[in-house]
Amino acid sequence: MAESKLDAEARERLMLENEGWPSVLIKAVQDQPYDYAVYIAGVGVIRFSGAEYAGRGWVRLIGDVRLIGDDQDHEESSFHKGQRRISMPFPCPRGLEVAISQILWLADAPEGS
Repeated sequence: MAESKLDAEARERLMLENEGWPSVLIKAVQDQPYDYAVYIAGVGVIRFSGAEYAGRGWVRLIGDVRLIGDDQDHEESSFHKGQRRISMPFPCPRGLEVAISQILWLADAPEGS
């Protein structure tokens, strides 16, 4: 008998939780496309619309992946001000893999829903 989608999602969620993934990142895997933001140490704020498991300790940010400012610009309030868009050095059409350990914060629907 075929496994239900709910059972598969519950198993996936449990696996990701056991690996220490934050709840917003798990939501980005299971609820996409949507609007998410992540602050990556040494890089800055990246907006994206979904995520995929990319191996132990790694996530692949997918969808509309774009850099919003960089570590040189970052101030505590810069996320809500200006949000100047900086080009990624490459278009990353297949996603951007990031070490989970480099994620400092995540936001679900950072501009509101």
